Amino acid sequence: MGMGYATVAVPMGLYGIVWNPSFIGMPAPDGRPEAWTIGGGFSAFDVDNTGTPILQYNEKEALDSGKSPARRSLDNQGVFAVRFVNTAGGVVYSKSLSSSSSHSTLKFLAERDSSFADPSYSLDRTLEERMGTDLVLGYGTPIPFGTIPLYVGANLKYHLGLSYDRTLLQGDFAPGTGTGVGFQFDRFSSTSGLGLSVDFGFFGKVSDTLSCGMMFENLKSDYSWKGTSRSYTLDPVTGAETAGPAQDVTLQDPFPYAVKLGVSAAPPEKNIILAGEIEWKEGQTRWRGGLERYYPEMRLVVRLGTYADETSNEQLWCFGGGYLGNNFVVDVAFVTRSLPAIQESIALGGAVNAALRF
Repeated sequence: MGMGYATVAVPMGLYGIVWNPSFIGMPAPDGRPEAWTIGGGFSAFDVDNTGTPILQYNEKEALDSGKSPARRSLDNQGVFAVRFVNTAGGVVYSKSLSSSSSHSTLKFLAERDSSFADPSYSLDRTLEERMGTDLVLGYGTPIPFGTIPLYVGANLKYHLGLSYDRTLLQGDFAPGTGTGVGFQFDRFSSTSGLGLSVDFGFFGKVSDTLSCGMMFENLKSDYSWKGTSRSYTLDPVTGAETAGPAQDVTLQDPFPYAVKLGVSAAPPEKNIILAGEIEWKEGQTRWRGGLERYYPEMRLVVRLGTYADETSNEQLWCFGGGYLGNNFVVDVAFVTRSLPAIQESIALGGAVNAALRF
């Protein structure tokens, strides 16, 4: 987070089970031999695209913004990992909320408790809430490639879904006179999801200064949820919901395939790392960049990054720092849009992690 998520070409040891599995096969940055590394961390991030301060976000504020569609994304993630030589394993916990609602939908939801002002509403709303745990096994190793140090690695991820709720509201609703059939929409709910995904990555040191990395995320992904689906009918006069019978269904929900390509520059004896990354995912191209400055006399690092957020389509700013001890490392970071008035930001996030090696 502190580097603006430009991570695919910046080695991070055991956290390669998240960012690039080739890191798992690399020696320690200071060259010290090590057998075990244990670490963990947690991050939280919340963003919207309505210009509304995320700390005050609600659907009335989203409606007043006039933004269509109004989008919000919330993501919490925790990780605990163990690395032994060039093999690593860990548990990644995630909880997320994602919503997208047209302006007409927000207006319909606000007015159905009083009276409808428009003759018709074009409804388009997706609301998803997920919670799950991934068990990850990663392996990395150096491979011969002339005089260039090159490392490759792979992650195998077993997904255990804990809960998934999705509401799809799409169609036209015209308040009627009480006759006829009202508009219908669907809700899916599950507490059981299973799946497997595979990542592949590599890292190469082109020169004493320049390095590059590449990650194929969810190169193969198979994920499904078993749950119940219900159709809800909207009363043609009041818009109130009436639930239909539940049906047992299986929903296929593979993770999206993504390709990340990055470079990093670390001029000798300058204690600086510059990193840049480009990601191709779901037909979109995203750029990220970051800077790290190391102060060896204090064993401290400071970080600065930026990236274009896919929910808000805004450039967000990231800051971070850390302490690098002989056997212990701790890092903190946060992300925002507005400085210095952080409380007015459309995006806020923070993260902390620590690792112990021996």
